[in-house]
Amino acid sequence: MAIQFQGYGAYMAMLFGKYGMKLYNTYVIDVGHGTWIKLPVIDNEVDMLLADSIPYGMHTITENISRVIFEKSRQRYRIPEQRVMEKLPRNETRIEVPGEGVFDFRPVLDNELRDMVDKILVRVRQDLGELSRRGKFIDYFAIVGGGAPLVFEPIKKGIQRYYDWNDEVTNARVVDVSTIGVHPRTINSVGFMLLARDQIAIELDRPVDPSFGVRELVTDELKGDGRDLRASRQPLSKAVIKS
Repeated sequence: MAIQFQGYGAYMAMLFGKYGMKLYNTYVIDVGHGTWIKLPVIDNEVDMLLADSIPYGMHTITENISRVIFEKSRQRYRIPEQRVMEKLPRNETRIEVPGEGVFDFRPVLDNELRDMVDKILVRVRQDLGELSRRGKFIDYFAIVGGGAPLVFEPIKKGIQRYYDWNDEVTNARVVDVSTIGVHPRTINSVGFMLLARDQIAIELDRPVDPSFGVRELVTDELKGDGRDLRASRQPLSKAVIKS
């Protein structure tokens, strides 16, 4: 499967978990580790002309932060990119640099995220213009992936400005996927498992059950303060579906 189609899992999770199996045009923005993906789903099918994977993800941001810290330490100490990455889910931005004290990379992070969001919104606006010229429109936007919590609000505000929506409409149309019981980091995995369950039901000539719940999550998230590198050997972003 081409990497840009991974976001279809998020669409499937929304189809089951929010849409009640009704079809709504959905624009998925998947902000991952090494890339961000744009995936318009129109009439239940991926728009092959607009779907794309752009090599600019959270790794780019954490790598740049690591580089800034290296320069601040007069090129004496390089913080591993993973050390920076593991702090972001906890909203921590202070890191100890030996011989230099504690460095707060919040301003660098904010600038990097602002740059990423600006680039994402440029591509999104271009796609929305192209869809409009075809007479197509987007019902919902889903912002997913491990980087989603960091960019959700500014991307939502950018979409709101584009359409000139009020807050009520914006909150309804730009979906926080955690409200349907799925973490943005694992939603693609959940969606593809639902797609498989759907296909099995069809082949067995059984009705498709849209209900689901996530019973268990298994990740390779580092433990403790991040210095313990003994991570689970299970694959990242694996979810177990409750049938």
